[in-house]
Amino acid sequence: MLPVVICEENRSLRERWLDVLGKLAQERYPLLRFEALSGGERELRRALETEDGIMLVILAVEGAIETGIGLFSSVMERNRDNYVLLCLHNAERLDAVLSRCMRPAGILLAPFREEAMRMSLDRALRDYTALYEQEGQNGYMTLTSGKTLRRADAAGYLLYVSHFGNSLLRAQGPWSHPRRA
Repeated sequence: MLPVVICEENRSLRERWLDVLGKLAQERYPLLRFEALSGGERELRRALETEDGIMLVILAVEGAIETGIGLFSSVMERNRDNYVLLCLHNAERLDAVLSRCMRPAGILLAPFREEAMRMSLDRALRDYTALYEQEGQNGYMTLTSGKTLRRADAAGYLLYVSHFGNSLLRAQGPWSHPRRA
């Protein structure tokens, strides 16, 4: 199940996102289950505390840009594989977003056209579906070393990871000794 959090204060816009998501799921992703939560910053922070897998977050940035960037950072710190669609209510905010080298799954500018909403969601869902089909239920984890990201199969085997010199050590079970990965 993919939790989808719509962090948008405008109720009618939240409902539009839910409609587009529902139509897209029905037409193109019938096997993908969604749990849609919608609301403001408080609901997003609650979801970040309770969800431990990959999430799709639709994040409106309308007030102070620092609040939106802070929320974006919180979502990505929780899980770097999360998908964040940034919805900028003011085009002047785009420069502030891009200057911080943020990596959103998509950026939409107001006024939000249904086709742009659909394309952004489709791109994120297509990527998530490919990742899910590739990895299945095996439980992968993302390892970060500097700017390098690696995905490792954690399927109950990855117990200990340590940086030793310039190499990574892995223990694959309680009976084995750490070995260089």
